[in-house]
Amino acid sequence: MFVTPRRVMYIVGVLVTGSEAEIGAARVMAGLCDDPVIGKAINEMRWSVMQTHGVGASLLTSDRPVIMSNGLAYPGSFIILPIGPMSAFLAVRGEAEEAQFHEKPIAELVEVINHTVAWQAQDYVWGADDGQIGFVDERLGKGVPQFLGGGKPVYPKQRWDIE
Repeated sequence: MFVTPRRVMYIVGVLVTGSEAEIGAARVMAGLCDDPVIGKAINEMRWSVMQTHGVGASLLTSDRPVIMSNGLAYPGSFIILPIGPMSAFLAVRGEAEEAQFHEKPIAELVEVINHTVAWQAQDYVWGADDGQIGFVDERLGKGVPQFLGGGKPVYPKQRWDIE
């Protein structure tokens, strides 16, 4: 079964306040955590927030914003969920994996997150403004959604490999 989380509250061209983004992200995570198996796996992960200030592009979100590795119970497993134009929720299996994500160049993470969010979207992608419309148009709905419990990543694996 694929993840179709409740839509996060963004409107193209309108800046979203942190509280609205946090409410939307909380709804998505609550939906995932309601499932006993998925909820247990997520609760056992290390949670943090990645800040993306200082990069040209802001983060996008969509009607399928959850980015995850193949499965949640393996070393290197992760979940990424944009929660605002300049922040993303990150859950990983261990402290070392968390540190490696935070050490990656922010611009690269933003590019990969935005690509994946737009690529796996079904119908809608939202941003803080219309500055990424061309980027979104090239990718919107061209990928397949990621599946809980396994499924192919929608971006080349090496882009996410933690070294």
